[in-house]
Amino acid sequence: MQVVTSKTRLVVEVQKLRQENADLRARLAAAHHAKQQAESQAEDLRAQKERLRVKAATVKKDIEAQRRVLEQVQEKNAALREELEIIKARQRTRRGPR
Repeated sequence: MQVVTSKTRLVVEVQKLRQENADLRARLAAAHHAKQQAESQAEDLRAQKERLRVKAATVKKDIEAQRRVLEQVQEKNAALREELEIIKARQRTRRGPR
């Protein structure tokens, strides 16, 4: 009877070890899957960061170009105002004092 009990204990122990092995394999598979998802997400974030960096550089260049155009328009506006003042002054001198 003691042989049967020992054998039964061994069978039960082997079953427990098999179940523990199966549980560990399942946990390992879940961890591997989570690692792959994290790596994929990290790669997506790196790609998004690069896209945003490129977009920011483009926007910065556009802003700089618009700033230069604005300066040119302001300079042209100032020149036109000066020209207008000159024209007004000539018209006043042609009319003479009133």
